[in-house]
Amino acid sequence: MLVLIEGSYGGCEYAIMFKAFGIDTTDDITKADLVCFTGGSDVTPSMYKQAKHPTTYNNVERDKHCMDLFNQCVERDIPMVGICRGSQFLCVANYGTLWQDIDGHLGDHWTLTIGGDIIRVTSTHHQEMNPVHGKILMTAQSGSTRSYMNADGVQATVGKTTPTVEAVYWEHTRSLGVQGHPEFRSAGGEFRKWFMEQVSALMEGDI
Repeated sequence: MLVLIEGSYGGCEYAIMFKAFGIDTTDDITKADLVCFTGGSDVTPSMYKQAKHPTTYNNVERDKHCMDLFNQCVERDIPMVGICRGSQFLCVANYGTLWQDIDGHLGDHWTLTIGGDIIRVTSTHHQEMNPVHGKILMTAQSGSTRSYMNADGVQATVGKTTPTVEAVYWEHTRSLGVQGHPEFRSAGGEFRKWFMEQVSALMEGDI
């Protein structure tokens, strides 16, 4: 099995993680069994019809490349996984939006899986997925506030108490977004094991 890892942001750590589970890497999409979208800069807000929040830092060219890669995967029926920024990109590519700034999700925190398991994850995000559809697989306790910008550039901040979305599966595009960082050496083995179980289920179409 071969994975194509998008970008160069920590690509070595992603490769080490996948290879530990018997998945080698490739730069050729025609040979890829899986594509992984990685962490880094925020997703360009205009892609989900919002103005740019003061805390948002994005890379337009990278987003264009990612969308081209996403479309190729859909056309070729290649399953996709996104980690951190990669999960946020997949959320937007699947017609969702993002909360552009949230509190309380920099560092380790506890999450709850759809199967009822409580897992500690390593995370670094200040944005949150806001999917309009998709199967939510993991949540975490909310930060105290969430902020977004409407298309006119007006910022709104809400004190939302619902759990934050940590992992989502979009069946129609065979894509899985996971907000935490299973590739980090500091990530717990339980989280990495859970992540790779979801990747296996994704490949088998059985999430």
